[in-house]
Amino acid sequence: MSTLPRIVGFSERSDIEPEEFAPFVFLGGCNLSCPYCIDHSFVLKPDEIDVDLIDTLVEYLEKKQPEWVTITGGEPTCTDREQLIALFELIREHGAKVNLLTNGIKYVTIKKVIHLVSHACLDLKSASPLDYGTITDVVTVFDQVIRSKRIMQQEARNREDFSYEVTTTLYPPFIGDAGDVYDFKQVMWEEEKWVLQQFKADKSMLNQNCSYVVPYTEEDLEDILEAAREFVDDVSLKNV
Repeated sequence: MSTLPRIVGFSERSDIEPEEFAPFVFLGGCNLSCPYCIDHSFVLKPDEIDVDLIDTLVEYLEKKQPEWVTITGGEPTCTDREQLIALFELIREHGAKVNLLTNGIKYVTIKKVIHLVSHACLDLKSASPLDYGTITDVVTVFDQVIRSKRIMQQEARNREDFSYEVTTTLYPPFIGDAGDVYDFKQVMWEEEKWVLQQFKADKSMLNQNCSYVVPYTEEDLEDILEAAREFVDDVSLKNV
């Protein structure tokens, strides 16, 4: 087995994530099947992607000397844990910091690698275990995500050089209106950073029926934002 994971995608830009966190490294595989996923080629059949861009990453690190490298997917923690650690160490040896995008399900892996991570984005799909039940067969998955969030919170308290944020895509079938936002009050903490991302329909999504889902209006988004700020101080909108 290689000491480094196979990199199935590499980009210097993102339509969603801040440029300061570039470049973006994509690892294959995922433990969820979100209907609105736009990177499903990395999720469903990563073994059919006949590339390994590790040399591209190393060349970029040596020439561009970026401050950050974002590890995403797919779901990065589905990668062999030792390979993931080796990748993070490689990035850090080149003077860059690791930004990890994760769904938080594999909390044990997150606990093992978080000391090598400088920033993490936890993708909280919903405040309802029932919603999670529609995208995975694992009945305990919601509790696992919350455990990862607690691990990140504790890491931020123990380390000045670590921060994290929670991101939630405002997918209408999961979050019907501003009233549903209050369900997050049971899992979000006042001091956390919470980024709410506007859902945008796209025919390239995993479930093509998502292309018929109507995104929120600007007025709806303002209502959702106002509701979220009643129990979390630092809330922002993205992809609007």
